[in-house]
Amino acid sequence: MTFRDIISKIFTPLRQSASPSLIKLIEHTNIVAEAGEILHHLLTSDPSDREILHDKIVFLEKKADDIQREGVDIIYNAFFLPIDRSMLLRAFEISDDIADVIRKTSYELTKSQQPATEYNLIAALAIKDETKLMAQLATLMSSMEKNRSEIRKTISQIHYHEKEADRAYRDTFEAHFDPAKISGTSQNAISVMLDMRITEKLEAIADKCEDFAHECARILSDYV
Repeated sequence: MTFRDIISKIFTPLRQSASPSLIKLIEHTNIVAEAGEILHHLLTSDPSDREILHDKIVFLEKKADDIQREGVDIIYNAFFLPIDRSMLLRAFEISDDIADVIRKTSYELTKSQQPATEYNLIAALAIKDETKLMAQLATLMSSMEKNRSEIRKTISQIHYHEKEADRAYRDTFEAHFDPAKISGTSQNAISVMLDMRITEKLEAIADKCEDFAHECARILSDYV
């Protein structure tokens, strides 16, 4: 931790609510939450609607990139920061990674026209809930002392939804590869491959949402 970060930590309670860097993080996570909701909609809607929904996600991902660049510029140019520089940068990095993987997942679903499975829908709903909670968490972090109980509760909720996505991944894997479940059935190899690719991407999004929650927990333990 640099001298500037130490001074920033001293003044954290006074500077969090007005911090431009946190405002940008809140903006970014709100964009990610919107993309997470559209991804869920894409999986539940008719495949013919996917192109339009994918275009919306692409637009949001580009917007998230712009906000991240602005946020990083603020972080590097600020003398005082509400939170350690490396922690803020890591939070932005995780949030932007989520937007990126949502876009890639949307692209594969749109181009392949792969039908959504029951387990895809479970994972997508978990992601929708996780990204919404992420946005709430970023807002709560602007006043950590006041919101610490709510922050801990929100982090726990994100962990819960990540486990739902984990179960959906395991159930998908077993549906395709468990001998007891596939005995006597026929599976299209390309369809199985596409389903596993999409399932792995959904799992990656859910994991990254949990990574964001872990980073917020680390920040909270350092500053409150």
